[in-house]
Amino acid sequence: HFEFFSDQVLSEAIERNQAQKVLRVWCAGCSSGEEPYTLMMLIMEKLGGQFASWKTVLLATDISATALKTAMTGKYGADKVTELPPGLRNKYFSKSPDGQMSVTDNVRQNILFRRHNLMDARFPFKEQFDAIFCRNVMIYFDRETRNTLVAKYHKHTVTGGYLFIGHSETLGRGETDYTYVMPAVYK
Repeated sequence: HFEFFSDQVLSEAIERNQAQKVLRVWCAGCSSGEEPYTLMMLIMEKLGGQFASWKTVLLATDISATALKTAMTGKYGADKVTELPPGLRNKYFSKSPDGQMSVTDNVRQNILFRRHNLMDARFPFKEQFDAIFCRNVMIYFDRETRNTLVAKYHKHTVTGGYLFIGHSETLGRGETDYTYVMPAVYK
């Protein structure tokens, strides 16, 4: 997912949004924050020196206040960051005196963490997203609930935008307005 996001999704979004220089990504069900931090690092890498001239919105939501509290600290055990490529790990983390790895401030400060219940009848967002990540969340929902949620996601995705779900999750063909791209990725 992350490679496809960086190579394909960001390239398309940057081209599509070149005039207004706005990039919007939502990480729904962000848990303890590893996913949104990784996404922001990839965005920063892709935009490079242009990052400061773009309005980049990365919204990370979860229903759990405890998970959000952990996510907002941006501190993880060294074992949690071993799967990151060394270039990202070395550039965007520093080792704390207690041995934990801390996300650098420039990454942490560019993510908006909020508490949000995906079961709310309506989402409060005024703008649509270029990409929505909802991985390993819908496995807990029945088919009707999942389809309702996916329809709300679709309403909040720009034309040409993407939805990422978990590899153990599927969307029924004909049950969504998204188009299948590859396992767990829809456009």
